[in-house]
Amino acid sequence: MLNLALGIDIGGTNTKIGLIHPDGHVIEHLKMETKAEEPFTIFLDRLEEQVKILTSNHPEPIAGIGIGAPCASRMTGQIENAPNLKNWGRLPIRQLVKDRFHLPVFLDNDANISAIGEGKWGEAQNLKNFIVLTLGTGVGTGIVVNGQILAGTSGLAGEGGHIIMYPQGRPCGCGGVGHLEAYCSVRGIKQTYKELFNEETGFREMSAKYANKEEKAMKCVDVTANHLGLGLATMSSLFLPDLFVLAGGVSALGNDFCQLVEKYLNHHVFPSFKYKSKVKISSISTSDGAILGAASLVFTSLETV
Repeated sequence: MLNLALGIDIGGTNTKIGLIHPDGHVIEHLKMETKAEEPFTIFLDRLEEQVKILTSNHPEPIAGIGIGAPCASRMTGQIENAPNLKNWGRLPIRQLVKDRFHLPVFLDNDANISAIGEGKWGEAQNLKNFIVLTLGTGVGTGIVVNGQILAGTSGLAGEGGHIIMYPQGRPCGCGGVGHLEAYCSVRGIKQTYKELFNEETGFREMSAKYANKEEKAMKCVDVTANHLGLGLATMSSLFLPDLFVLAGGVSALGNDFCQLVEKYLNHHVFPSFKYKSKVKISSISTSDGAILGAASLVFTSLETV
């Protein structure tokens, strides 16, 4: 029987760490600020402290560590100039974590690990063609085609958050212009609200107003759903997945938002593809999906050894 695994999801704002049983049970998880403006060595020190807390509570053997991070390549073992982790640059994270913890370390893009978790334990079980979108500080996509993660020649393929929506549109954090991320990330939604009403708002505040059906928040969410539906229509033209799964903080807007996105997807999509792809909110990814996916890298890899 396999031992436990550590699943680590490194985001632009927060990092989640979980201790995972091979059956997918999250034994315990913690969260810390990423603080990517600091050197990676300081991040690694803080990560080690959090791991010590987890393992002191649960002293069972650890089989390995799975990590998901933006612009991470399973092939090179590096984070490669992630827009929301700019100060880290090109970082050999797999080797650095392995040297610190003396355990096998497995790495993939953060959205890819969400897709792996969703396929193993979430809404995409038994599906071979689906796309998971992580909507948070940025927008990531984990694309599964014929049961396999789309990785490309460098391991970095599938950055759906950086498809060009509007060539003369907003600047994106990556340096490009008009990308999906500039409209459907937390930052993008706050900017939409400001453009619509000339008012600043926090995402949580806006989300609470949307839940209470306040007019301004409903308008902002409707505009965002249209942007996202257009983005999904573009992806559908290439991949025609059975399912799009919305994960990450923005997915907390819930099923009403999900239904709006599906409506706009079917409005914008190539006519022959209408109603072929469903849109669902992740049942695992807002709190645990990414760390489950990261841990599954460990279990899947060691099962095949």
